[in-house]
Amino acid sequence: PPFIASTLHNSLQRGVIQSSKRRERLISLTKMMKSELRELGLKTNSNKMPIASFSVGNYQTSLKLYNNLLEKGVWIPLIRYPTPDSDGVFRMSVNAEHKETQVAYVFNTLNSLI
Repeated sequence: PPFIASTLHNSLQRGVIQSSKRRERLISLTKMMKSELRELGLKTNSNKMPIASFSVGNYQTSLKLYNNLLEKGVWIPLIRYPTPDSDGVFRMSVNAEHKETQVAYVFNTLNSLI
């Protein structure tokens, strides 16, 4: 029936528009995250994926930073590979639902602790 076709058409158009806006937002937040990491002097990948890894030195330094971040309400997973000489690597990501203020808080907190 025409009313179902019209409803479906409108829903699909809204979904495509919303999806496009979400994609643009994710791209913007990804650029922000990687730019902020570089401004802190941390090396990270330069791809367009919304995931970034970084290291801050030896494992004890990384573990101290991890715990200090947790105390401030910031959780960035610290991954330690199962080798004796692994220093650990932080791996963080953003998604389209994050707010700029949330991302800014993470980097302000990182900046105060590094």
